[in-house]
Amino acid sequence: MSSISQNQIDSERVKLILSFLEKVHLNSHQIDQVEVISDNTLRLDWYQYNQRYHTRNAFSNYYQFNHEKSQIGNKINDFPILRKTNISSKSPQNTYKVVIQDVEDKAKTKQILEVYQNEDIVSQLNLSSFHKDILNDASISSTISWNRLETKFLYMAQVNESTTKSFFEVENEKDLADAFENFKFVQDFGENMDNFNKVHLFEYDVEKKTLNEIKIPDNIFPCYPQYLDDKGEQIVLQGYKIHPEFKYAIQVINRYIDIYYISKIQRIQLYPKLNNDQTKQNEQNDQFDCKVISVDEISLKPNVSYDGKKIAYFGSPFNPTHFNYFSLKIINTEDWQIEEILLIKNENLADKGEFMGVCNYSKDLKNSFWINDNIHYVFSSLIGHSTSSYIVNTKTKKIAKFKENKILSEEFIVSHYNPRYNTLFASYVSIYEPKCIAYLKNFNLIGDVEEIVHKSEWQYISLTSNTSSIFSKLRNFALNFIEEQVIQSGDAQGCLLRVKKFNRDQIPSELAQLFNNNDKLNPLNYKDEDRPLIVDLHGGPHATYGGEFALINLYYLLQGYVLLLPNFTGSAGFGQDFINKLLKNIGKVDSNEVVGMIDKVIDMKICNKNKVVISGGSYGGYLAAMIASQHSEKFNCCVICNAVLNFPFSLNSSDIPEWSLAECLGTEMNWNLTGDDYKLMFEQSPMSLINKVTTLNLVGVKDKRVPYQQSIAFHAQNVFNKNKIETYLFSEEGHSLVDHTHPHFEALIKQITFIESNLLQKSI
Repeated sequence: MSSISQNQIDSERVKLILSFLEKVHLNSHQIDQVEVISDNTLRLDWYQYNQRYHTRNAFSNYYQFNHEKSQIGNKINDFPILRKTNISSKSPQNTYKVVIQDVEDKAKTKQILEVYQNEDIVSQLNLSSFHKDILNDASISSTISWNRLETKFLYMAQVNESTTKSFFEVENEKDLADAFENFKFVQDFGENMDNFNKVHLFEYDVEKKTLNEIKIPDNIFPCYPQYLDDKGEQIVLQGYKIHPEFKYAIQVINRYIDIYYISKIQRIQLYPKLNNDQTKQNEQNDQFDCKVISVDEISLKPNVSYDGKKIAYFGSPFNPTHFNYFSLKIINTEDWQIEEILLIKNENLADKGEFMGVCNYSKDLKNSFWINDNIHYVFSSLIGHSTSSYIVNTKTKKIAKFKENKILSEEFIVSHYNPRYNTLFASYVSIYEPKCIAYLKNFNLIGDVEEIVHKSEWQYISLTSNTSSIFSKLRNFALNFIEEQVIQSGDAQGCLLRVKKFNRDQIPSELAQLFNNNDKLNPLNYKDEDRPLIVDLHGGPHATYGGEFALINLYYLLQGYVLLLPNFTGSAGFGQDFINKLLKNIGKVDSNEVVGMIDKVIDMKICNKNKVVISGGSYGGYLAAMIASQHSEKFNCCVICNAVLNFPFSLNSSDIPEWSLAECLGTEMNWNLTGDDYKLMFEQSPMSLINKVTTLNLVGVKDKRVPYQQSIAFHAQNVFNKNKIETYLFSEEGHSLVDHTHPHFEALIKQITFIESNLLQKSI
């Protein structure tokens, strides 16, 4: 062991921490998707990230599948099978398979489309000649959407940009017009959508071997395109309305969004290329007819039933917050009448377990779909501290939750449905267990929805259940002894977690070495009143702590820390009124609730009041910085990540400028603000206060949501006021700070060692 004092973190401890986190991370296995690939085989795709060598490997496991049995059979392969990460899609009846792969060609990469029938390639095309890479973002659309007759499919991509000329190259009026476009500002669609200015819709006809661009309204960003009819002559899609002055970021919910119906498709044939006469004839033949068929200001995720007679979508009135509750509505395609199936209940009914409306992140709203009887509809929604999955009978309008929670904070999210084998798939994850796959074979729809869910016997496939996995060892040592409870403060609740006891006879070797490294940090030496308390605040603020697995939280629990995860006023999962109540009250009502929860935990005598750490990212970083400044005497140290620290600055630089106005002033977007408006916004900012708590400040330089310059100013302010602060800039990271595995681990180690160093100093 190093001769460094036990009141400091030595290099040996850092290596042990890194080794443990690396082992857990390598054993976590990021499950991607599961697919029934034949009458007797199921394939599970997953990734393994190697943070040490900056690699991500894609693997598949294969399992025996017999659709007549309720369980999936044994794993066929002894070892994971390495796979290529191509875009692929099978047609509805498995007649065709489309594969889109990147092929290196000299200095550039081409995206090649291949259509297979059995083992044979029946057509192929270099798509890079016509547009940029296909948009492959599940929160915006399925990458490929087939018609029911399997003759054509839709996808989205951004077109290739024309090369602009400088004024030195001007030869004629066209060149001059082109030169004036050079360096012209064109707003993109924000975080994770860099350089996306206009997305186009394309169609590939498998029988004719033609590639067409499909005309859509100019003022929308298309999402979830799908054919309404069997032949593929009518299209339904979701369209974000593009603001005339500038584009807001996509992937947030408070946008004016409609569902569009294209009854007459105008195709612009790109391949094979037409001559002039053919082009004119083609334009004359194709008449474009498109109309809005939804009635809500925010209309999301259209989903056409298997018989094409119904379109389900989620609808909501516009709300300034970034998180809304939605009703479920059905459009009848025979008369275009709209029926509301599930209503929004604004009050907080979470404790009663009552359904309040559909509420979820955009990435999870995509996981909603019809069952092949064209009556039942399945989706997921936040409720309280968890995410649950539901089934609704669209005729009776009755709804039921699929399964009761195993624990307080977990996610059970339906992922997709295979109509051919009548099998429903879902994912399950908890705050201390990585994702596993749940499945329901031979889905029995006899009876009302309560009967259906009661007789549903979910089975599970886990990649961490084998005895060689470190998670098996961690369960025997600690995870089986985690205690959860709800902490109430005002109208808000927090989820409190701790390992109530450790099985000292089952300590994994990776942890034993870490525990022995420093007696003062060894959780086996803690009495209850010695334990540190970590208060971790979620972002949003209209998000929630609902069971998502996080490596850092697992580490805290295994180190004996008490973990408090507040769902303060404004959090999702507790009704629309609870969300709206935070507007114009940020840094006040939520701050008081969190401090109240902390006091209650301290009064329980299960932690050391001198070892309280507060942390958070984005809005959670904002709230952590506010509370630390308002109640500096309560905290050992503070950790913030890409925190909102100066609202006037965020308003004028963020890709979601309207967010600052909603939270601070409770209004919609307006650029014509008064000096009093800016004054009020600054008074609600952490930089209006003087921070006295030792702070770690983690910053992603490519963050468009919370641009990093305010974090630099916050650092300067702390230095000016002689407060201890450490600031780290991650040059290639965005808002989440987890875009790349290696910097993510750098941030984790900095966070852990910062906290442990400060805990040691207070224990001198």
